Amino acid sequence: MAEAKPEKRRAAEAVGLGWTSDELAVSSIPALWRALGLLARDPGRFMDASKVVVADRVGYIARALTVTSTGRRVTEHIYSNERSHEMVFRVVDGVSKRETNHERVIAIKESPVRLEFYQRHAADGCRTYWQAPVEAVKDFVEALRAQVAKLEADESGAVGLGFLAEEIRGTSHDAVWRAMVVSTREPGRFFDCSDVRVEDRAGFVRRSLRVNGQAYTELIRTDERRNELTFRKLGEDGEDGEGVERVVALRSHPLQLEFFQRSTTDGFRVHWSMPQSAVLKACDAYVREARRMDGIHPSTIGYGIGSDPIRECSQDALMMAIKDSIQRPWKILNVEASSCKIVQHEGFVERVMRLKATGEILHERVTIDEENGEVTFRRYEDLHQPSSTERVLVIRHPLRLEMYERAVNGEAKGTRIDWQAPYEVAHSVFNRLVGLARSIGRSSGSDVVGYGLASRPISGLSKAAVWKSMVRSVRFPAEYGMAVDRVTVHEMPGYLQRSMRLLERPGSPVMTENVRVLAASKEITYRPVVRGEEVAEERVFALRVDPLRCELFSRRADDQAAAGLLTRSSKTMWGGPQHDAPYSNGSRGSSGSHR
Repeated sequence: MAEAKPEKRRAAEAVGLGWTSDELAVSSIPALWRALGLLARDPGRFMDASKVVVADRVGYIARALTVTSTGRRVTEHIYSNERSHEMVFRVVDGVSKRETNHERVIAIKESPVRLEFYQRHAADGCRTYWQAPVEAVKDFVEALRAQVAKLEADESGAVGLGFLAEEIRGTSHDAVWRAMVVSTREPGRFFDCSDVRVEDRAGFVRRSLRVNGQAYTELIRTDERRNELTFRKLGEDGEDGEGVERVVALRSHPLQLEFFQRSTTDGFRVHWSMPQSAVLKACDAYVREARRMDGIHPSTIGYGIGSDPIRECSQDALMMAIKDSIQRPWKILNVEASSCKIVQHEGFVERVMRLKATGEILHERVTIDEENGEVTFRRYEDLHQPSSTERVLVIRHPLRLEMYERAVNGEAKGTRIDWQAPYEVAHSVFNRLVGLARSIGRSSGSDVVGYGLASRPISGLSKAAVWKSMVRSVRFPAEYGMAVDRVTVHEMPGYLQRSMRLLERPGSPVMTENVRVLAASKEITYRPVVRGEEVAEERVFALRVDPLRCELFSRRADDQAAAGLLTRSSKTMWGGPQHDAPYSNGSRGSSGSHR
């Protein structure tokens, strides 16, 4: 569906394509998130509303209220995405009782801490013009700031909507996380308990134990990417008897532990009456064990090891080095170069090589998840069957590497296991990868972009402003330097289908392509459609940092995880030298403005 160009308005009149607050003087992002959780259940604290009705639904909160100033009755579904720090509001149509096509977003941004407000299409994530008055949004921000202050001044002694312990010093982030993971299987190292029984289940651990004479059973899940442990107590009937789960989350910058409780129905936080003194004891136990683990030079990789902080190279260069080493494993492993065979498949790379030390043939499949900075290596056993475990190499922030092994199949799927490979092997891999990344950085100059085309470093604009402009360019390509007209955009499930006439091509042909906005990785992908089918190659428009810049490249769409390594090309369809255009329309407004 084609979208008309929005009417131009004064910057201070409406939210438009987004409005960002000034820096908020709050103690932490978790404190701000707790206040946003109150907004969902008790909106009267933040706005003039009455007759509020709130109901928990699977995955969201259903809320209806009357806006006092207009008397209008509003029904909406509210989604909590704590991973991306977004609270999403979808208005429900009063006639059809279905969610509308747009959603309003309140997002917490870091460095500095601030709030961003915008509206986007629910299907494709592209921003749309929001006519909400900025003054009303400013009033909301002030009300939210006041609620944060009240929460921070709470002296009840209970965990409440969340408790953030003091900054952890004297040990590393990775050591604390490994200690937390160990605690799920060996609780006796962290608190007094007996009759411990641990069973691996699909995606979680079922643990039974006795504490202070009381026996109970709980289900424990480990989230590696969010660094969270969740605990759900079971009732006597073996079912979830409370409808809540307790969460222990490891935060970074600064390194802290947060404890809170949330509903298992909709994911929103709920009040936890647990005394803060009790969770502080758990915090002390995690830190004590982490320091002990940090102080011992390991002989094996165990539940995982991390590299030292990596400097003098960028994350892009490090990922390029990892990809290069997959194609040329002798760069980092003690294998015979002549024995290596590399085969590209859909979604993964298969490789065979001979180890110099033992003569053993190593046959494995390698999968790259570039969005999450994760590479997995899974060995093939006899009869060409994949093994039940996989080795994981992941890029962490601040920049460093971590390596561990986890289960792939069976009841323990997704959980870390004790990897008995020598510690020195992993240490050698880290050193060689970093050395390779540094050499790539030096040979490529300061702008490491892989195979493709990059803009100059962008100054005077925030990352959010550039990304907003990139997303807008999908619907209005002519405004961003592309010689096109007759642009039409249709919303499809999970993507946009865009057609436009290419004016600089002979005969001005019409090109149709499917566009996907990947907010997590800050990438927009374009796949041409020929005779109703997507072609095998996609073009990627990506936003990179350190330094802030845009990158253009192409890769195979059918195995994009590995194709960035294998088939990136500088042959793009972006109009030649105008590759700086996509951010040229970005606003250079200061804090508290449209940007």
